[in-house]
Amino acid sequence: MSNHIIVTGGSGFLGKQICRSASDQSIPVVSISRGGKPANIDEGQYYTVYWEAADVRNIENWNRHLENCRAVIHSIGIIEEHPELGITYESAIFDTAKAVADAAKHSGVEKFVFISAAGAGPDTPAGYMLNKHKAENYLKTRFENLVILRPGMMFGADSPGTTEESAELFRMMENDEQLRASLWPKRPLPVEIVAHVAIYAAMNNIKGDFSVDETERLGGEI
Repeated sequence: MSNHIIVTGGSGFLGKQICRSASDQSIPVVSISRGGKPANIDEGQYYTVYWEAADVRNIENWNRHLENCRAVIHSIGIIEEHPELGITYESAIFDTAKAVADAAKHSGVEKFVFISAAGAGPDTPAGYMLNKHKAENYLKTRFENLVILRPGMMFGADSPGTTEESAELFRMMENDEQLRASLWPKRPLPVEIVAHVAIYAAMNNIKGDFSVDETERLGGEI
């Protein structure tokens, strides 16, 4: 495969949508995730995707895909830690970003897209945002051609609970102007918009940091 993109975390909620968006545009994709190919998918929606089952921190198991790779989209993260299983914000967010970035840089990949997050809400653990910011800062030392997307919560049909939670949050903002002022900049976005912007960022000559507002605006223009 040549002139493809790599999506790390491609079997996750956002990752699958990124892969689907790429297939919609006939862009070849290598998805790398521990689970490999997700179960019960419509393969016709992912016809350009090759699913690789690998821990991205074990570079030797997947770095062959970096040859002729056009860009990397890093979409790995967790909401909750499970230290007893060795799953922490540092290991899942920062360590994976560093490992993928180092491998990509070593192989000459010039474009890197990182899915970060908007500012933490009141219930967001400090360690989550700390490691998102730590990863952002590290990536800025490795890539000149870097795009950082900072969406808030994402919702979509593949995860009905996210749609319900987002609808409730929008209702709260409608009824409370003060709450709206604080939450609107971090408001939920449809996962399809974030995925579409991630693909556009990987395939085009743009770089920089994109807030929720900027991500939504760009998603409406492309």
